[in-house]
Amino acid sequence: VVLAANDLPSINDVTYPELVEIISKLKDEGGNLVGVSSSNLLIANSGNDLPVIDLTRVSQELAYLANDADLVVLEGMVSSYLGIIRNFYYSYVGF
Repeated sequence: VVLAANDLPSINDVTYPELVEIISKLKDEGGNLVGVSSSNLLIANSGNDLPVIDLTRVSQELAYLANDADLVVLEGMVSSYLGIIRNFYYSYVGF
């Protein structure tokens, strides 16, 4: 699982530095999130600073981590709708 957040604030979205801090505060002494192993949890910077995920501007790190993903979920008040509209003509490779 890869959680990605914008580097800079956009409207009321959580930023990458805030996400790193939130996740670290939720971990117990064993490094688990409320009793769940976080060994397969990665946090990445989206590379975007807009309330929409522009697939042409994602960070190299996020592109690498999502390259072989079976499922990509764009979540958020604006991202899920405008992300699809903005990237409607984007060419998806490997599907």
